[in-house]
Amino acid sequence: MNRICRGLAWTLIGWYLMLPPAAQRNGVLWPDGKAPISQWTIAESFDSATACEAELDKHRKRFEKAYRKANHAALTAQFWAQFYVVAAGDASCIGTDDPRLKADSPAETSNSQAN
Repeated sequence: MNRICRGLAWTLIGWYLMLPPAAQRNGVLWPDGKAPISQWTIAESFDSATACEAELDKHRKRFEKAYRKANHAALTAQFWAQFYVVAAGDASCIGTDDPRLKADSPAETSNSQAN
């Protein structure tokens, strides 16, 4: 019976594709990959880590391709292309039961004190 309960609990765990928030860096908004996970944005939800990682990989490749094609003479286009490449590079798949998703979790407090 215990195995069944543990197996059922495992199947209820989902995965979030999380994007870092933007924060001021040298007077410009930029993805902050070091921000606490509780401040990140949930971009999409998935039933499995494999599906989440596959989608993240697809996004990273798409943004890198867009960056290579961006008109680097146009500063605005170059900025936003690079912004999304960095954001996708920092993005992560996080289990829906990850304690870092809670704003005041002990895991987040100890991580923020370590930095």
